[in-house]
Amino acid sequence: MRSMKTDCDVLIVGAGITGPLLACALSGSGLRVVLCGQRPVPALNDAYDLRVSALTPATVEVLSQLGIWNAVEQRAGRIESMHVWDESGGGKITFDAAETSQPALARVAENISVARALADRLANAPDVEWIESQLTEINITAENAYARFENGASRAAQLIIGADGTNSTVRKLAGIASTQWPYAQTAIVAHVRTAKAHANRALQAFRPEGTLAFLPLPEPRHSSIVWSADTPRAEELAALGEADFRAQLQAAIDGKLGAIESVTARAMFPLVHRHANSYIAERVALVGDAAHQIHPLAGQGLNLGVQDAMALAHELRAAHMAKRDIGSRRVLRNYERERKGPNMAMLTAMDAFARGFRAQSPPVVTLRSAALSATDRIVPLKKTLMRYASGL
Repeated sequence: MRSMKTDCDVLIVGAGITGPLLACALSGSGLRVVLCGQRPVPALNDAYDLRVSALTPATVEVLSQLGIWNAVEQRAGRIESMHVWDESGGGKITFDAAETSQPALARVAENISVARALADRLANAPDVEWIESQLTEINITAENAYARFENGASRAAQLIIGADGTNSTVRKLAGIASTQWPYAQTAIVAHVRTAKAHANRALQAFRPEGTLAFLPLPEPRHSSIVWSADTPRAEELAALGEADFRAQLQAAIDGKLGAIESVTARAMFPLVHRHANSYIAERVALVGDAAHQIHPLAGQGLNLGVQDAMALAHELRAAHMAKRDIGSRRVLRNYERERKGPNMAMLTAMDAFARGFRAQSPPVVTLRSAALSATDRIVPLKKTLMRYASGL
């Protein structure tokens, strides 16, 4: 059902990855879509962007269906195996794609590479309008949702979707509360070149101060790192000169890739657990980081957002085909029921892992290391974990 008073059917706020991906998924459905946010800037050089994500096989399949994976894959690394260990207790586990039906456990891609490929795809979508301005106001009525932007533009839609990240303006303007707490940790991200080749193997060390992960980039001796540490320690590491930081990093990863030969500029971001109390309000829905923010230790943040977007696109397409009001709670509740439970389970599991591996009391260290090593020996359980993490 389409109101004659609307300028569009769906207004998506947020032009990072989840918003444009949702717009691509809705293109061709007969729905008129407006996407609000800044377009990604063109590449200025060949250097890898600091923000990368480990894309699960399920996410890769979505990008393939949308016709953009070929463009992303050109600069994507492969995780064919992963070695995880507990620095304090000695427990360890190894995952290998050879134990699954997938060619890789994950693909490591720059976020900006995915964003640019989506923008290129939308440039040829006649049913998607892109407004490069920020949302400032929304007004919800029984029939429509009205939005106003910084540049003075306004639009009336049947549904407004917040895909605008962890500090979502849509979530705030819609009055949707969230449950959150800080981890008192900060993540340091950078790219490094190592003496030894990574052999498409990811490394993850659970350390007393936090988690250190090495993700393989396409070049055989280049990796992206995410070093999560208690904030005072992270600030101390960030303040080090390059040589001292390389030395600390090499020691923290137990020299498994040999000498750390170079490191790029470092970036930092605080770690927070956040989950919206509701994914929907009257003529409003939330997807991705606007609905949930997860600890990065398993690299699931972007993948959860992709699953949100595809689930919502499916519900909206079905409702439109059936001539139902796409902004109605009946339609939106179907989306919330499908996604909120699985997201909550993943957020809870990652929160438990993050807290459990920070504990340093001897009984806890002994128990978790024993559990880690035991899981490594139970092949069916390990395969189940890999399949769950793949998104399939």
